[in-house]
Amino acid sequence: MLHPSNGVESHGTEFMATALTCFRRRAVWLGVLTFLAFAGAGTAWAQTSIVALLNNSPITSAEVSERRAVIRLMKKQETSARAALDQLIDQRLLFAEADRRQIKIADNEVDARYNSMGAGSKLTPEQLGQALLQAGASARAFKAEIRAL
Repeated sequence: MLHPSNGVESHGTEFMATALTCFRRRAVWLGVLTFLAFAGAGTAWAQTSIVALLNNSPITSAEVSERRAVIRLMKKQETSARAALDQLIDQRLLFAEADRRQIKIADNEVDARYNSMGAGSKLTPEQLGQALLQAGASARAFKAEIRAL
C-alpha cells in the first residue's frame, strides 16, 4: 500500500508499530511473571539478609539460624543469634588461618566422623542429612562444625 503523501509503502510502518506493541505487551507479561516468581520465593529471600562482613565475605541471617540449629543438635543447648554469629566469625577466622598455614583436614576424615555420628544414632548419612534439614541445619554446616573441632 502506498502512503498518500510520499508514495512510499506504509505497511512497513504499520508492521513496526504492531510489532512494537506486541513486544511491549510481552515485556509487561515477562515483568509480571518475573515478579510472581520472585514473590513466590520471596518469603525465604526476604528472610535472609547480610548481618556481618568478614574479610569482604558476607555472613547471612540464614547462616546464623543454621548455626544455632547445629549448636542445638550437637551441644543440646540453645544459643543467642549474637553468640552464633560470634562462633561463625571465629570458625571462619580459624579456617582462614588453617588455609594460611596450609593445614588441611581431608574430606574423607570429616565424612567418616559425620557417618559415625549418624551411625551412633542408627541413621544412614542420608537420614542424618534429612534430620538436619528438619531441624533447620544442613549437612554442610554440620560438617563445617566437625571440621572445626
